[in-house]
Amino acid sequence: MGAFLEIKSRKPPLTVSKNYNKKMAVGFGQNFENIAYVYINSQPHLWKSVDHEFFKSPTLKALSKLTKQFYERFHEQIFSPENPSVEQIEYLVMEDKKSFMIDLNMSEDDNAKTFIANASYIIKTNIKAFSEEWLDETVGAWIMWQNNQRAYKESISYMQTQNITPENVKEVISKAREIVVRGSSLSFGDEEVFDFYDPQSHKQISVEDYIDTGYEMLNQMLTEDRHNGFIPGTLNMFMGSTNSGKSVILGNLALNISRSGKNVLFVSVEMSIPRTFRRIGSNAFDIPISEYDTFSNDDALLSESIQKFRAKNMNIGVPPGKFLALKFPKTGVSNIYGTAKRLEEKHGIKWHAIVIDYFTELQNDHGTAQDKTYQYHKQNADDLYQMASETNWCVITAHQLNRGALNVSDMTLSSVAESYGIVYRCDSVIGMIATEKMQVEHTMYMKNLKCRDSKYKNFFAKFDTEFSKMRIIETGELISPEDYQIFT
Repeated sequence: MGAFLEIKSRKPPLTVSKNYNKKMAVGFGQNFENIAYVYINSQPHLWKSVDHEFFKSPTLKALSKLTKQFYERFHEQIFSPENPSVEQIEYLVMEDKKSFMIDLNMSEDDNAKTFIANASYIIKTNIKAFSEEWLDETVGAWIMWQNNQRAYKESISYMQTQNITPENVKEVISKAREIVVRGSSLSFGDEEVFDFYDPQSHKQISVEDYIDTGYEMLNQMLTEDRHNGFIPGTLNMFMGSTNSGKSVILGNLALNISRSGKNVLFVSVEMSIPRTFRRIGSNAFDIPISEYDTFSNDDALLSESIQKFRAKNMNIGVPPGKFLALKFPKTGVSNIYGTAKRLEEKHGIKWHAIVIDYFTELQNDHGTAQDKTYQYHKQNADDLYQMASETNWCVITAHQLNRGALNVSDMTLSSVAESYGIVYRCDSVIGMIATEKMQVEHTMYMKNLKCRDSKYKNFFAKFDTEFSKMRIIETGELISPEDYQIFT
């Protein structure tokens, strides 16, 4: 489909032949497709769950593709359900006639005129003649059926392309199941609606529901309160250059969240879990990382250290939450989502936080090539955002900045210009600043680049780094942008 143009002027309506292909509007099957198309346009969020290939009619295939692309681009319906006009469809079709060649025995102009006439007929389908309950049940069931069929086909195709070994068979099965689960899902007519005049609708998140970061200054950056932290159902991104401590802070946060009594799943996209636990354990058990190999091979000593750690938490009245970890090399968001849901069911728990180490290494579930950096990362960020919103999980991850951010003493959102689509979807973005001088001094600064729920945008917090035990320690108070210049 050709690129959409902003419509600044309207052409006179075309005089089209009334002799359009009436076979495409006859019979229960086609009539139902017309009803489904018009109903989906009236509930445009459903386009996220509908593919144009669902329709059997060639005209509806092309029309639904055009309608979906228009909605995704402009966030508005291509025609008004209350007053259906074909004018906007006509304009776009005439700008790109080649994409609407339904009958190859006809000229481009005749195809375009016939398509517009058919579209005019379809969009005037009167769905008000049917009850909302019937439309929800039938159209919803149709979409779910089509999604289900496509998901099974994709799952089978995926399995047929895999070289199965004893080492990867579980991973392949897990991915195949996730393709079916995610591909068959549909958010339909179950939006939670709130009444402004109902006092209960104004209740804010309770203190115990926040995800404590374990760092008072970071909590204050995020929510203006040292005792709060991350908000459930949000996407939170740490951004830093190479060797700035991204994986270390993610490990520290996961440990802190578990210590606060919340359940956390740590997903490593790159590093093995024993190496990940080596870093987190060095911090938790106060063992230098250089000695951790010997320490971890002493089962009695390790078990005693784990028990002491848990008991220390119990002494302050908070049993540690569930803390599980898994390695997912070359995985996308859909696989993480499906596996996390299955683990919830298996262990009878609810995840409070999903920590992903790290965003830059995620695969793309949409088939986008990595060299299309903006689209690749934007889609992944959008998938994580949707996952967080739908599950009420707090998703925390990190992204590696480009070379332009290397050894800089300050950072702005322009530092992620090559993947700006990430920032758009995040609820909070924390920049990690660690110049060569700071690394020598074992310090770093975190900057609040973006946060939806705080007045402390562009404020800084200083941290000490003790990488011998993979530990990041906050120091002092929040620093205003003006005062930060004095420190650097």
